[in-house]
Amino acid sequence: MALIDNITTGNTFQQHVAITSDIVDKLNHFTDGTTIGAGQFTAASDVKIEGDLDVTGNINLTYSNFDNLSMNGNLILASANSLSSGYGHNTAVFFSSANTSGAVATRYAIANNGSSSYTFDTHTGDNPTLDVVPGQTYAFDLQKLRDNHPFYITTTANVFYNVGLTHVQVNSSDSNQLTVSVGSAAQGKMNGILYWKVPANTIGETYNYRCASHSGAMIGDIRVENTVNAAFAKANSIVSEATSLAIALS
Repeated sequence: MALIDNITTGNTFQQHVAITSDIVDKLNHFTDGTTIGAGQFTAASDVKIEGDLDVTGNINLTYSNFDNLSMNGNLILASANSLSSGYGHNTAVFFSSANTSGAVATRYAIANNGSSSYTFDTHTGDNPTLDVVPGQTYAFDLQKLRDNHPFYITTTANVFYNVGLTHVQVNSSDSNQLTVSVGSAAQGKMNGILYWKVPANTIGETYNYRCASHSGAMIGDIRVENTVNAAFAKANSIVSEATSLAIALS
């Protein structure tokens, strides 16, 4: 609000005092937490915070018009009831024991070609082979399956591989809540997002993704990179490029 330099009939001192008093009153409500209406501070537009937001109370995301909570990294909730009481830890997108790292290396949007194959937006063709890196987290977006073709990660011997799995899905009974499953409970999902933090002890192994209902057709390989071989290959490539450059410059 601009300061009043001159008092005129269209901009009186009384108006200035009234507006200033109203602003101060609202700021006091915001900072001191005194009651306004239903006891909430309401912002009609976006609230932008340049620094840290420290919350000593609760953040409630159960408001009927709540849509998305967007951030660059993971949302880590150390308390079981961080979102709202009565729903337990299943309301947390990620909680302290979740098997996820700080960022997702690749996000796969998965669909089905009838009952014959899975398709991935990052690859061409049916049931493509996926290459992953130990220690990285990968997101399998199952929303296009629309509650069909349950998705599993298994060994090549068709044994469920449950290590490092976290699944997030909108609660079927309350769309403002999220359900989180880990380990074996994250397997066989047909909606939501499945996160897999690839364990370090899987170096050089091959796993499968498969449909529980059509495992003979809807199945593909997940190859875990052998980091030692990859390092040697990269080193040899660099040496080869350096040699070629040296010859070209000689």
